[in-house]
Amino acid sequence: MSGRRAEEVRGRSVQEIHGEEHGSTIASHLRRCAERREPTDWDMQLPTGGDTTHWAVRAAPVLVDDEVQQVAATLRNVTERKNREEEVRQSRERWRRLVESHRDPIQITVGDTSEYINAAGAELYGASDPDEIVGRSMLEFAPDEDPDARSKAKKAMEARQNVLRQDEKTPSFEYEIKRLDGERRVVESYSVSIEYEGHQAAQTVLRD
Repeated sequence: MSGRRAEEVRGRSVQEIHGEEHGSTIASHLRRCAERREPTDWDMQLPTGGDTTHWAVRAAPVLVDDEVQQVAATLRNVTERKNREEEVRQSRERWRRLVESHRDPIQITVGDTSEYINAAGAELYGASDPDEIVGRSMLEFAPDEDPDARSKAKKAMEARQNVLRQDEKTPSFEYEIKRLDGERRVVESYSVSIEYEGHQAAQTVLRD
């Protein structure tokens, strides 16, 4: 954990081993564990050999005759997991910046429910803000007064789901939507299968 040999740290305080800032944080957690007389979990970062390492720590009080005699701690090096999570976070952030600034309407659906839509997509549906669309079924935007148009939109969505289950790119689908302001538009869409927030989803590009 400290990058030092056991004989170099034995008998020294955590402040002496890890420096005042990190050592004081560790000491605070250990004191809280002893005072509460119950296990305590926390994550921390430590500089080790010029790098930053991530640790998951679990401390537990050791009681003798109902008195806390010491605090024992176990540590797991979770640096690789934290680095992977950070890479995923950065990748998602790059993707979000790209999609949000894209001039084509782009949305992500799980089933027929919108989970994400960019500003251009919200505008296509007649919304001033993406939050007006997210969480709604795309079938809500099928013209309800025109059974043929509604049926065609529903069939296009079902066909898209069938193709995406095979993890393939869909062909272009054309169908009619009814915007929030009541105006009807014919849109063309094509989708690819992606994973979004742990779910199989469709990332769809729409064209008016």
